[in-house]
Amino acid sequence: MIVLPAILTFFGVLGATLSWNFTDTVITIGTAFITMLGTILGISTVSYNKNK
Repeated sequence: MIVLPAILTFFGVLGATLSWNFTDTVITIGTAFITMLGTILGISTVSYNKNK
């Protein structure tokens, strides 16, 4: 939850500084992926705590 956004931010800064192709695309897809993982983890946590 902390490491992936930090890595994605670093990649975005590095890509923008070095003018890498597709940096915006990778950041958009990465952000969507991290959001999906966070949502799945949140739903799983709520479900687990209900069954406790």
